[in-house]
Amino acid sequence: MTYSVPYSFVPGTKAKADEVNANFIDVLSKIEDTNARIDDSNTSIDTSISEVTDKIDELAEQKLDLDLSNISKTGQKLFDAKANTSALDGSWTIKQATIANKSITKDVTQTFSLSSYLPDKTNKYEILVSMLATSDTGSHSCFFLYLKTDYLTTNMPICRASRADGYAFSAGIATLLTSSGRKISVYNTTSANDTTDYTLKLHAYRRVK
Repeated sequence: MTYSVPYSFVPGTKAKADEVNANFIDVLSKIEDTNARIDDSNTSIDTSISEVTDKIDELAEQKLDLDLSNISKTGQKLFDAKANTSALDGSWTIKQATIANKSITKDVTQTFSLSSYLPDKTNKYEILVSMLATSDTGSHSCFFLYLKTDYLTTNMPICRASRADGYAFSAGIATLLTSSGRKISVYNTTSANDTTDYTLKLHAYRRVK
């Protein structure tokens, strides 16, 4: 937009004082008007920035004040797990250890603690175990060995053997769940009175909950 003053002067003619003054007054008026518009724009920008900042602060406060009281315990554990990726499930830890090297007779249950093998007593773990069992007493050796834990309380077969020549041998491997009690039990349900020797070993574990 082109701006022009109220009065124009021709070279070689006399300028009237009131016309010159009128031109100066008009220029000053335009400058003041422009400055006023700039001030208004700056004020508007400052107001907009302030409003955006206030909105960001408001949203931040709403986020910080989020009420999680109605979320189930399972949901809260999920949030905790996501906040700490080291607590997520699924990673196997190799742990080679002999849990028991014992002898066991008919209808006997032997229970062993897993406390020294598993890191956190408040969590559930999946454990990988193996068993090697032998019996050579009596003319007819046989055994039926089972495992169970504090979480998986149903007896799970792991080693069974029967030999007429007086010697029986069996090996097995199993993946079991254990809970906060961190116990594992061996149960012998052989139909004979033979004594069975066995070695129970832990090979790995992982947190599942």
